[in-house]
Amino acid sequence: HSDAMGAKVLLWLSLSVCGAQGFKAVRPSIGDIVQAPSRWRGEVELAQIRNLQFIQSRNHWIADLCYLEDLGDDLYRPESKTATGTEQVTTLKPVVANYVRNVDGFKVRWRTETDTDKRVPMLKADAYDVQDFQLPRKDVDEAVVRRDKEVYDRLKRRLLLDAAGVGAIGFAAVGGTLGMEKAGVFGAGVLGGLAYLGLLNRATDTLGRRTKVDEALALARFAVPLVVVGGLALKDLPNGGGMMSWVPKDEFTAAMVGFLSYRVPLVVREIRSATQDLDVKGVVPGSLGKDADQIQKSVTSAVRSRKGKDAGGEKKPATGTVSLDDVINETPMAAEDDTPKTTLMIMSGPAGSGVFDVFEWVKKKYPTMIDSPSWVWENEVSAETFRAMEEKEDFALIRGEGERRRGLRIQDIFAGLQDIPEDLRKEAPLPIVCATPRETQALLPKLPDTVDVVGVWVSLDSLDKFEIRLREKQAQSEGVTDAGSDSTSGGSAPDDADQAPSLGDGLAAGAPGQDGVKVQLSAIVSDIEWALKSRLFDFTVLNDDLRNSGDQMRRAIQVTIDTRNEEYES
Repeated sequence: HSDAMGAKVLLWLSLSVCGAQGFKAVRPSIGDIVQAPSRWRGEVELAQIRNLQFIQSRNHWIADLCYLEDLGDDLYRPESKTATGTEQVTTLKPVVANYVRNVDGFKVRWRTETDTDKRVPMLKADAYDVQDFQLPRKDVDEAVVRRDKEVYDRLKRRLLLDAAGVGAIGFAAVGGTLGMEKAGVFGAGVLGGLAYLGLLNRATDTLGRRTKVDEALALARFAVPLVVVGGLALKDLPNGGGMMSWVPKDEFTAAMVGFLSYRVPLVVREIRSATQDLDVKGVVPGSLGKDADQIQKSVTSAVRSRKGKDAGGEKKPATGTVSLDDVINETPMAAEDDTPKTTLMIMSGPAGSGVFDVFEWVKKKYPTMIDSPSWVWENEVSAETFRAMEEKEDFALIRGEGERRRGLRIQDIFAGLQDIPEDLRKEAPLPIVCATPRETQALLPKLPDTVDVVGVWVSLDSLDKFEIRLREKQAQSEGVTDAGSDSTSGGSAPDDADQAPSLGDGLAAGAPGQDGVKVQLSAIVSDIEWALKSRLFDFTVLNDDLRNSGDQMRRAIQVTIDTRNEEYES
């Protein structure tokens, strides 16, 4: 992006980690880029892990892979959206790579073997460590599961009722036109269709945990049409001939139409959904198309207005998404909002990177370009008020201890935009939050869906430089612990202390001796691995020199502002 070296820094850091400490145990993870056994002799095959599964009978892990195509310049992109191969995990080698958003692909780091002069991918480890490996388990919200189960049960009942209703209408229509005998045959087909639908629901409910009885019932639904035809054959059994001659064509047709009538409401719903947002002007030419389009908009607006009212008579906000409840209740999908998302820049970096120094330098040098949020300090609002706000979860982030305790609210991040009209938003400064990696991970889930996050990763280009900075800072702080200082670089601490965490940028205060530095280096490695996997960061700033780093940040901010303004103009 803004700096040619920026796209490579995370890769260099991963290389430095491997070179300084040797390969460490690497666990497989969905989304990893790996070197897979080649499908062609002598070729290097790169792929992305799409799924992991343990095969109990063989006692090993397998991975579903999507192979990558070469885009040139060491950039690779998945060949398809689905997995295209399967390999044993122990045959895969994790590769050093990072996501590149503008090509929707990955930048792979390569090295040249000295003995063969052959280019090979740079590896995180010679192989995955799968000993005692388990996939991470996600916490299940039982309330959500119960609610979804209720919605699913309503959907099944609705399908059966719709099918029965269509069958009843068809039965009455056939009886009134062709007589009750044909209506009885049609009704038998309808019952067969309902039985098929019921068995299909049961097969879906027992998927993944079927007994032999469940398997038999799941397969039995395919025999329902044969049972219907067989029943008609027995009813009209003649003295001789084949089965088809036993069933008159008109009865066979009536039975099959009745059987397939359960599909009518499904097809109607699909057609209604497909034509919901049909561009009539693009289909019907001339003034007729314009008139029809106007009528469609009026009807859609009226329906949304009526169905968008809740019990209190207020309109529900448009979400731009459709829920399963909406499908069941035939609620039209709310119109998507064309208003551009609010852009927020998040600066982050590991301990020793100097991310807060860079932020403070840019804030003082270019105050009109950025908008830094104000924090709520406990000693300004009283301890009781602050505690009450904390209990109500008003704060997205909390920093500090004692008198330096303060919290950041979401509304304060965008306070500078509240009084600016939509048509003038492109003239507004860019909201920026500077946070540690841990704080960034805590902040992201709390941001509204209407926020577009642009990430800036501030770092150094080798692990040795991190160690030098940490040791220098440790030497400076021996015997004196200043909870208000920024422990992120060898430079001076920021004057505006409300921007820096109270213990520095993830740096443990007073870590004794060499072991303390090693603990910090281990934390830096973890932060780098998170940054590599998060795909959050669009820009990378190498902070070897504060002035140069500040200039890199200015260019990143300008690019982000220009992109935001283009979206507002369009």
